[in-house]
Amino acid sequence: AEVARRQAAKVASQQATARRREQQRQQDVAMLMGADLGPVSFEYVQQCTGNFDARRVVGEGAYGKVFLAIDADSGIEPFIFAAKVLCCDNLEDRRALLRATEAEIKTLTHFSHPNIIRLLGFCMDGEQHALLYEYEP
Repeated sequence: AEVARRQAAKVASQQATARRREQQRQQDVAMLMGADLGPVSFEYVQQCTGNFDARRVVGEGAYGKVFLAIDADSGIEPFIFAAKVLCCDNLEDRRALLRATEAEIKTLTHFSHPNIIRLLGFCMDGEQHALLYEYEP
């Protein structure tokens, strides 16, 4: 009886975790597809980039890589965007990158131009940072 109770508790916990993840994913999709710019979870970015699959890299720079991100579960058609995942090794560079990222978010939040790709959202989970843009092939 104790083994069955533990197994049932484990299954219930896994189901609750799956529900929370799905709710977070739905919130992240709504944020990216909405008019307002806002944060999304790093887990969502990781999921949509195929766990940062090297085959999805569409660009690379001094502070990270740009991945093709696809959310196939977002609606009738997959939601496609670009995820610029930022990283650097030393603390001084990380601080400079954080300041530059915050400045880019502030600037692109208040600025719109037909020749500039629109910033859809961002992720600033601890050491994990990403900027999410419209994808233009």
